Amino acid sequence: MNKQGKSDIESNEEIPLPESESTPTATGFQDSKDFSTRSGTQRSPRSDCQSMYEAAIDGNSATAVKLLSRDPSLAFEVITETGDQALHVAVYMKNTEFVRELVKGANPSELELHDGRGYSPCCYAARTGEVEVADIMMKKNSNLGSKRNRHGTTPLQLAVFYGNAKLALQFLRSAQVDDLLEQEWVDLLLVTIHGKMCDVASEILEKDASLAVKKDVDQQTALHVLAQLDLSSAGCKSRDYPRMEDDLRKLAEKLWGEIQKLERHNVLELMKNPPVLHDAAKVGNVELITMITHAYPDLLGHTNDEGHSIYHIAVMYQQEYVLELIKQPENIIDFKAISEDINGDNILHLAGKLQPPDGLKIVYEPDLEMKKSLAWFKEVEKAVPPFFAEKKNKNGYKPREVFWKEHKSLLEESGKHLKSTAESGMLVSTIILTVVFAVAFTPPGGYHQDTGLPLLLSESWFSIFVIFDVLALFSSTYSIISFWSILFSNYEEDQFLSSPKKLRHALTALLLSLLCAISAFLSTFFLVFVEERRVLVLSFMLPVYVLLVIGVSFQFFKLFPKTNILGYYSRKEAS
Repeated sequence: MNKQGKSDIESNEEIPLPESESTPTATGFQDSKDFSTRSGTQRSPRSDCQSMYEAAIDGNSATAVKLLSRDPSLAFEVITETGDQALHVAVYMKNTEFVRELVKGANPSELELHDGRGYSPCCYAARTGEVEVADIMMKKNSNLGSKRNRHGTTPLQLAVFYGNAKLALQFLRSAQVDDLLEQEWVDLLLVTIHGKMCDVASEILEKDASLAVKKDVDQQTALHVLAQLDLSSAGCKSRDYPRMEDDLRKLAEKLWGEIQKLERHNVLELMKNPPVLHDAAKVGNVELITMITHAYPDLLGHTNDEGHSIYHIAVMYQQEYVLELIKQPENIIDFKAISEDINGDNILHLAGKLQPPDGLKIVYEPDLEMKKSLAWFKEVEKAVPPFFAEKKNKNGYKPREVFWKEHKSLLEESGKHLKSTAESGMLVSTIILTVVFAVAFTPPGGYHQDTGLPLLLSESWFSIFVIFDVLALFSSTYSIISFWSILFSNYEEDQFLSSPKKLRHALTALLLSLLCAISAFLSTFFLVFVEERRVLVLSFMLPVYVLLVIGVSFQFFKLFPKTNILGYYSRKEAS
């Protein structure tokens, strides 16, 4: 669509609010006692206009009936100096019953009248998305959805622009093909796909299937726009790759079916200029790529002006499922599709470069971003011929040299972050170790003077205390060792790939040691006070313990997504 204005729809300014939104009382009335109608004849007194205005705001249909019984012409008279009519105000305020009363005695043509801003009542219904209000008016005049306002747009276009799909469908079913220009239909179709209003888009194609092969001013077809839709929030996902939602898939099949009716050279021209598969590769829409290349496998090897095929794009935007197409035996890959671009970079060089902001899935810390980049580089390295790793680009760099050059600053940040996290974790682990070690030699209740054994040794809660204390001692020691190994790592390739796993293990051990220390503390209370202070222990200490365990666990588990790299290639590596 047009980059300057996107479309004729989007280029129109937002519908301003009727006077009722900015003026709670009818302060916009002219000073004269009486007003003139559009025809120039004398109209209702100022008091009646003000009463009608206030009734339209409040939805007071009883007042409207009373006023209209005295003066039926009041229904469509201008009641403010800004040109508002009662119907415009009532529609915008969503006062359904009031609208029903006004429409009862109206002529079909009166429902097309514009207010002072140039909009019909149906335009305001399109803005608010009130289907019932629009239905009341369209029963009187079925063509309202296609009547242009003073700015040249129709309620149908406005409903689509504001994302009111149900109302757009209602307008669309009564619309005729010649109600809009062909380019307006194209823009309308593209806007519906941008907004994922698949039912509306399908209805448009039912009216004129040829729109599927028409381009907007940016030379994009409806399929190009669909290929650009982000699937990350799609409701339908599989174990293998994100899939399109059912209605989106059906729309894609319908569009592709219409395109395939063209001559082969026309299909290729449409798909290459601009390259629709490149758009699909950016967002990882494997399903659409497979749908198109099943009939036109040659498109897999098509390169754009920069020498990038869909595989170059997949590597640049870290779309692992698109890259997997290289390995599928049914895909005969043109060698140039994975070789050098105009800068002499093969896809392994591109894998070594820092990814654009929208090319990375969200990560939280520099060390995780570094691990993600390194894991991705290694995955791409497995997918290409071995000699790619030794090829130099125009700047004389091999892929691995490009990677470390591009990630130098990130590597430094990652090292600092890992060390800072490890130092903090080690401090907490050391404190816990010190406490539980000391407690092990000062058991609750003290010792027998004669035997040196704990006084409460025979109590069952004493055994529980010892178990939790030993577990806390062991897990805190393990976490210290894990944090220590991170601190003294030199952050080379293999160690960087394993460092987030070490961090997860260390944090898990730290959490376990903390929970065991808390449990040992509680078991001491049970051991000492359960007989004498049973009510206190059961009614106060036990709930506090449960809340404390839940709170500590929750805070720790919030950290774990930060230490977990999502993505096919990292899962594959872990397996």
